Amino acid sequence: MVLWLAIALMTSMAIIILALPLIRKRYDNESSEEKNIAIYKDQLRELDSDLKRGLIGSDDYDAAKVEIQRRILAVDKDLKQPEINNQRPFLSVILYTFHWIPFLNFTRLIPVSYARWITVSVFLIFIPALSISIYMNTGNPGLQAEPFAERNFEQKKQELAGQDIELAITNLEEKLLKNPNNLEGWLMLGRTYMTLERYLKAVDILREASVIFSNNQLVMTMLGEAIVLSTNGQITVESKTIFETVLSNDPTNPAARYYLALALAQGGRTAQALEMWMDLAADTPENTPWRMNLVTAINKAAVELETEIYEIPYATSNIVTGAGDIPITGPTAEDVAAASEMNQEDRQAMITGMVENLAQKLVENPNDLSGWKRLIRAYRVLGHNDKAEQAEIRLAEIQSQNISNKSPSIEAISKDKISGPTESQIADAKNMTSQERRDMILSMVEGLADRLKDTPEDLEGWIRLAKSWKVLKEHQKSVDAYERVVILSPGNASLQAEYGRALMDANSNKNIIPEEAIVAFNAALELDPDHPEALWFSGYAAAMLGNYKKAREQWKHLLGLLPIGSPDYQAVKQAMESL
Repeated sequence: MVLWLAIALMTSMAIIILALPLIRKRYDNESSEEKNIAIYKDQLRELDSDLKRGLIGSDDYDAAKVEIQRRILAVDKDLKQPEINNQRPFLSVILYTFHWIPFLNFTRLIPVSYARWITVSVFLIFIPALSISIYMNTGNPGLQAEPFAERNFEQKKQELAGQDIELAITNLEEKLLKNPNNLEGWLMLGRTYMTLERYLKAVDILREASVIFSNNQLVMTMLGEAIVLSTNGQITVESKTIFETVLSNDPTNPAARYYLALALAQGGRTAQALEMWMDLAADTPENTPWRMNLVTAINKAAVELETEIYEIPYATSNIVTGAGDIPITGPTAEDVAAASEMNQEDRQAMITGMVENLAQKLVENPNDLSGWKRLIRAYRVLGHNDKAEQAEIRLAEIQSQNISNKSPSIEAISKDKISGPTESQIADAKNMTSQERRDMILSMVEGLADRLKDTPEDLEGWIRLAKSWKVLKEHQKSVDAYERVVILSPGNASLQAEYGRALMDANSNKNIIPEEAIVAFNAALELDPDHPEALWFSGYAAAMLGNYKKAREQWKHLLGLLPIGSPDYQAVKQAMESL
């Protein structure tokens, strides 16, 4: 209502400004004919005065008076002619100019005063009608005002480009109305709304899809994630229930494992959350796009618990491997797809078979800590609490015989039979101070460095040495080790990225990325264009050098690889907006 009052007020002001000069009588702009008549009348008065004073005779008086009156009549005749003069408004001028057109011929008959009022009438009727019709077609009455300084013109361009997305969404929704059994269509629509950060709309779409495709793992997983994103990362009762259902059908589902651990962390059980995230990290290949989000969660939990994480484990392949290199396979993609089509009894039998297979593998390889944790979790999901308690007792016995599994760098180095602490020293490791533990690790790392002098082709040894020096914050030594690593394995994108990060750590000026590091990150991208860390630092380096176009390209690519709404996603998005 306020908007239309404002529009009416502004239109009225515009009409008044334009029409006022046409309505107002122009006293200061008399015509030449009117001036001549005034002069002739003055001459008549002077002529009468001269006659009274005897300056002229009666014959001369009569002749002069007749001549002046004749001139007055001639001027008065001209004044009454409907000719165009400087008093006519511009509309009369236009109409009279085209008076030769048959249907405009009447304009010659329009007096000056009438033409002025015709022009005013046009202003009053046609200008408001034309203005309102144009605004209704091209304007946006509901658009929120935005200060000029806060406008993001790059974002406006993207919004214009996004109009095609809106059209695609509309078309997809129409297709789903005609064919609601199109699973790929529902998933695409839900994913699109999540990409556009319309999380509530994505929840509605995926919830509708979950009714049509009941117990479909992918639909349920996406629905749970959409609910989390719609609540600003908070795990609600509904989303937790969904992820628990997903995990009961697929104990290896990464999203369910991640978000259930997040639920523990939000509930104050950070230690259990960290344990679950470390297990998930051990099952996650290093180049997985969402691993950055997982690593961030692990580091945050470690800081909260004041726990030192020496190294975050990662999987070398899609097969979960135990400590003794005995593969413990989980369900394949085909297994999961088949499970979603099974009835409840068949699905339960399939899951039970996989859990029993895992238990058998742990009999053969009892030192696989991650395997025991997965088994305990699976027993809990299946409701076999007695078996879960027995597995927890067995896990505690194994852990008591080793150093904490959160210090893998020590265990990895000890496997190479490097001279190190005795069994009694290992048993006392937990009671050491931080400096004593560092000295112990340092002696073992130096032993590894000495051994590599004799075996310079040992790639795994050099990788462990580089990471160990990094943990000890001996950054230049870490760089030296990574130089050997990339020589031995020039085709590994992750190792190239780690080398670049080591060069950054060794640089004294933390605000500048060394040229050698940029070369390393670019080499990683040539090997793997989707490597998240390389994309991030390559874009950061470009921004530091003023190449904002390249920075946006790299970070835009990276956004497509990150989980929507994750901390890393938000950080990259914020960096792009700051350019």
